[in-house]
Amino acid sequence: MIVNLSQLKSDIAGKLRGTSIRQINDFYGTAASAANRMLGRIDTQETIRIQTLASPFFDNVNDYSLVTDFKRAIDIRPQANRIKQPGRSIYSETTPRQFLTRIDQNSFSVKWNNMTRSLRAQRLISGGVLTMDTFDAVGSWTANGDASGAYQEVLNFVEGQASLGFNLSGVTGAAYLENPAEPVTDMSSYRYEDSSFLYFYIPVGYSARFTSFNLSRGSDASNYVRASATTKADGTAFTDGWNFIRFDWNTAIKTGSPDDTKNTYRRFGISYTAGAVINGCLIDNWTDSLGELYELEYYSENFFRTAGGAWINTPTLDTDLINCGPLSYEIFLAEMMCQLTMQLRTGNLRAEELADWNKVLNGDSQSRYIRDPKWEGLYSNYGHKFPSSAIPTITSTYNFDC
Repeated sequence: MIVNLSQLKSDIAGKLRGTSIRQINDFYGTAASAANRMLGRIDTQETIRIQTLASPFFDNVNDYSLVTDFKRAIDIRPQANRIKQPGRSIYSETTPRQFLTRIDQNSFSVKWNNMTRSLRAQRLISGGVLTMDTFDAVGSWTANGDASGAYQEVLNFVEGQASLGFNLSGVTGAAYLENPAEPVTDMSSYRYEDSSFLYFYIPVGYSARFTSFNLSRGSDASNYVRASATTKADGTAFTDGWNFIRFDWNTAIKTGSPDDTKNTYRRFGISYTAGAVINGCLIDNWTDSLGELYELEYYSENFFRTAGGAWINTPTLDTDLINCGPLSYEIFLAEMMCQLTMQLRTGNLRAEELADWNKVLNGDSQSRYIRDPKWEGLYSNYGHKFPSSAIPTITSTYNFDC
């Protein structure tokens, strides 16, 4: 079924009983409001979408970017070979608090932070995380550029016994830590499809001055690959304190002819705004992991799409399309008429028309005399024909000893 906003206007004009459609204030906004009311009550089949997640799932990562029009999840699964991966394909949704305290495998939750929504998920552990450097000791690491005074920090660290600290002079806005003598690490089997992760600590009050970081690995200072990051691993901006950062090697820039069977050369670069000195920067826990692409099947919160196929929450043109089927369109049309009745009618006429449209949507009311009304309403009919497939949110309040 293909219906656009022009057809919707035509259908509504025939139900306005002499009122001109030109009297409607903000028709597109009214349509968006009616759609939101409808999608708040039912999960429509026509808004189901399947998209590959922007980032692979990793053993040691919990925060990922989420599709922008997410409403409710139906399924999260490996992109391929689901049948051959028992235990890695049945995800349950938990509340944000429970996910943070339990981090159960094959569970997920939706995270909100400053109006930015992301996905928190934990896949079944596969054991494929490689530790590149614990930074428990200074070792062969040297501070260069604006960086100086590399030291072992034993009071503030993420894992192990310590982190590696250093200071930034603020002179040029560029600094790096370098280690040319790491143990030989053969990563050739990954074919640069892996990703590296590390934690960087920004002293309180200085996060706005950091713009990007880069990570290098290779044979020596003339032969390496370098990956960059401008946000934290979940796509949000850098913040004061510990920042979990991801570097993808499949998009890294190659210099010279690095031998991926050795990887004895390591470098961590920093770009920041020059100015005042920044003391007490820390780095810790460099790990590497080969992720796996997952896809998300979900209900979208966008009931409209442009003629070009972009899904939107609020239409702006008569050529925009409505993501609906015959029954969901009738529900949407009735919700539109409820909105327009409140906007255009007054007094008894408003009450009468609202009662009629509410009956269309919700059916006859039950009473002590009529327990099973003959007309159940469009919402009830839709629920019977198309029950929601969304994953329910489950919370475990207590654990009982058997």
